[in-house]
Amino acid sequence: MSSTNWSGIVERKNAEIYRLPVGWDSREVVAEKLNCSPERVSEILRHAVKAGEVEKKTFPVWDKANKRVLQVVAFRPAAPKSGVANPPSKTKK
Repeated sequence: MSSTNWSGIVERKNAEIYRLPVGWDSREVVAEKLNCSPERVSEILRHAVKAGEVEKKTFPVWDKANKRVLQVVAFRPAAPKSGVANPPSKTKK
């Protein structure tokens, strides 16, 4: 009889697949940086999110301790706009 650890294989694969993308910080990490509780992060960053300076998104992330996928709220600075904000003036000299 085979002694394959199937649950270990599944857990490793889930940890690989279900994680935050590079560049995103979980609400808990942002709370540490802002010296506030995780519950207050969305409130504190509300205006920056609304202005498009910060992105907020929910990702499925593997919780190793509880062995299940959780929905994790994460934040990252928004990418700069690709257009030129103030194009140079075309005045004749």
